[in-house]
Amino acid sequence: MRAPMRLMMAAALVVLGAIVAWAAPAPPAQARTIPAGTQFNVLLQTALNSSLAKAEQRFDTASIEGVKAQGQVVLEIGSVVRGFVSSVKPAGKEGQPGQMTLSFDELRLGDRSLRLRASVVNVLDPKRPDEARRASTASVVGGDLGMAPLLDVMVNSGGSIVSTGGIDVKLPVGVVLRLRLDQPLEVPPAR
Repeated sequence: MRAPMRLMMAAALVVLGAIVAWAAPAPPAQARTIPAGTQFNVLLQTALNSSLAKAEQRFDTASIEGVKAQGQVVLEIGSVVRGFVSSVKPAGKEGQPGQMTLSFDELRLGDRSLRLRASVVNVLDPKRPDEARRASTASVVGGDLGMAPLLDVMVNSGGSIVSTGGIDVKLPVGVVLRLRLDQPLEVPPAR
């Protein structure tokens, strides 16, 4: 009589434990941090030209690749990254090159807005494949997606986009900007 009673008590405890475990709330999701220095590509949604742009002019880009933090994608493809023209200088009459510095300060994740600090490290032309880079596994992992740099511009060490031929900097809609996070970005869990 005692053995069946013990067996029933053990079974009841197992069932009770399963009910408690099922009913217990899941641990809260944690914020993920994308480290400073992380690079990712965005697609320019607004044409920019150093002869027409004004300082503080706002523009939008969209992420064309997911960014992971602690093994989880936290910045989805299509996430809006907003920026502004922080400085601009049109090309000069004596062949002085035009230049623009673009700064990024906002990330939109659905209806949430996060502050970020990012700058441009490269300008890529999605219509010009770079065969040498495409053949290299390292460049694909690095995220340039096999695109060659945009002709007629270069990015200097200060993050300014400078024309290479004494003309204005012209960034058409659809050009790819390679961004670098200048400080860590904490992404809270989705609501």
